[in-house]
Amino acid sequence: MRSDYHSGTTWAPAGRTPIVRTTGAHHRPNTLSAVTATGQTRFMTRTRGVNAAAFIELCKRLLAGTDKPIHLVVDRHPAHHAKITTRYVETHQ
Repeated sequence: MRSDYHSGTTWAPAGRTPIVRTTGAHHRPNTLSAVTATGQTRFMTRTRGVNAAAFIELCKRLLAGTDKPIHLVVDRHPAHHAKITTRYVETHQ
């Protein structure tokens, strides 16, 4: 998601160049999410980048309120296989 993205075209009277007014500020929130086999979702958003600490926070939220195993399918994002993440997963069987 980006706050400064402008897609497509705009219009202006003939002979006048259109001007798209923006603040120039760039906001790029990141979203971490999980979907269950039954379609339930859990997510969290961050205004900063995603790192191992953020991924571990998502894991903690997924574990909250359940005593059943959780199976995550993840991509190769560095946060997923960082040493701190590996240690966290090993201590939470």
